Amino acid sequence: MPLFHVFMAMQFAVVVTASSDGSPAGPPECLGWVLRGEIGPSERSRAAMVYDERRGVCVLHGGAIGDFSLTDTWEWDGVAWTFRSNSGPSRRMHDMAYDSRRGVTVLYAGQINNGPLASDTWEWDGVGWSLRDAVMGPGLRREHALAYDAARGVTVMFGGIRNAAYLNDTWVWDGTSWTWVNVQNPPAPRRGHRMIYDPVRGVVVMAGGVSASNQQLLETWEWDGEQWHNASQSFSGVGYGNTLAFDAARQQPILFSWSNPLDKQTYVREAAGWALISDVAIIEPNPRSYACMAYDSARAVTVLHGGERFSSLSPRHAWELRPGATSAFWLPAAPYSTCRRAGGSLTLTVGAANGGPFEYQWRRDGIPIDGATTTTLTLNPLAESDSGAYDALATSPCGDAQSYAVTVRVVDPGCGDLDGDHDSEKADLGILLANYGCVSPPGFCPGDLNGDGRTDQADLGILLSCWGCY
Repeated sequence: MPLFHVFMAMQFAVVVTASSDGSPAGPPECLGWVLRGEIGPSERSRAAMVYDERRGVCVLHGGAIGDFSLTDTWEWDGVAWTFRSNSGPSRRMHDMAYDSRRGVTVLYAGQINNGPLASDTWEWDGVGWSLRDAVMGPGLRREHALAYDAARGVTVMFGGIRNAAYLNDTWVWDGTSWTWVNVQNPPAPRRGHRMIYDPVRGVVVMAGGVSASNQQLLETWEWDGEQWHNASQSFSGVGYGNTLAFDAARQQPILFSWSNPLDKQTYVREAAGWALISDVAIIEPNPRSYACMAYDSARAVTVLHGGERFSSLSPRHAWELRPGATSAFWLPAAPYSTCRRAGGSLTLTVGAANGGPFEYQWRRDGIPIDGATTTTLTLNPLAESDSGAYDALATSPCGDAQSYAVTVRVVDPGCGDLDGDHDSEKADLGILLANYGCVSPPGFCPGDLNGDGRTDQADLGILLSCWGCY
């Protein structure tokens, strides 16, 4: 999905388009984030979300607002959020996995408000929550990770923190009971890591986390059903509070990284390690930690919700990472029009990223400008006939991008300029008002802009029509 923006001393709004029927505009490898505007779950962090394959919905449960743990369950079908239940466990810093063999979402442990830790196992079947195990199993903890191992038909749990004790134990849930797995040389104890199942390679992938010494663990591990294997490559993007999902269309894990308050990057895991697929800030969700993410295999999109930054919650709207996406976004301080004086010059510059190479075409009033096929359009010298709405198109294998139009108005050099400084502003207005009502032969009344021998309302209208032109 191409990213596109226009600069003209300041930055301008942009829109990225898909085909007219809303289908993807580019091949699957052209990914882009799209902000969804539908209202659903409230702002929150430290929630959990999985994709229910049988029912075709993302299931989100719990999370935190301050020290308060939430009990609500929501489902997202790609069109709307649906509130499903408020009778689930009060939970934050828990984790969930979808058991595709039994068609249920498994939830384990977490924290209740700012108080006790939990050690219970719950399951959601699309109708209600069922408490499956109240006390047995891995024990009290929070910030652990779950993933469903489809090859072996069990939910795998690793690590977390119990009070001040960081954990590195491995357990599996078969739908009836938890079983501890005696692992030789397991990963170091950690919290805040993420796990997903890679069906292509038949392994559970674990990324990141925080150690007992509060150090980010820039590691990737894989679980083959018997042992953990360190699959780390040199990489600085995997830390704590990240989100992880498996993109079935690309057949690769996708990671939204938040390794410091300003970093927010999207990575895909390839044979050589994690590779950046999008580092263009204005098309990604704002920096956040402890969001939740799941892959919707029916729609081939990755869904992201919630999170926090500097102790403030991220906006409640969901984001979707999808191929050839349709998206609209904007940049701050965006003027959509400018007024210039004939004889001066104007330069417009565009930029596109994600999915090049690009071909450009500038337009005025929707008509292509001959020869204007680079990132920069310069009008010099300006003439009044140059007035119009200017935009630009960028085309690439990943789709097309079109900037919003910049309305350019070109006026006579002397329009509204009473003090000879080549603009119309307060000083010119002061001159006109000081001579308002003057009647004299043409050319003798200061402020007489239309040459009718009077300084009156008509002249004031002319001055205001040129206000701000330079």
